[in-house]
Amino acid sequence: MKTIYKYELKSMIAIPSGADILCVKEQSNQVVLYALVDTDNPPEIRKFSNVVTGGPMSKLEVKYIGTVMMFGGSYVQHIFELL
Repeated sequence: MKTIYKYELKSMIAIPSGADILCVKEQSNQVVLYALVDTDNPPEIRKFSNVVTGGPMSKLEVKYIGTVMMFGGSYVQHIFELL
């Protein structure tokens, strides 16, 4: 069954295979990720990385997911999925 799930963003998350990442948001000083998932699919591990503005960027292949501003915009993170 297709549904939207919320996950606390960590470096690795088990998500049903084939899930579409919708967005990332700040919620109560936590970064959360929303994904459209098919709950009938088996889980797969997906890996994520965050880069703060002005921080070094990984040389790994990545896909941009979104930007999250925390603490009134004083801390900005750019979220990427490692491919």
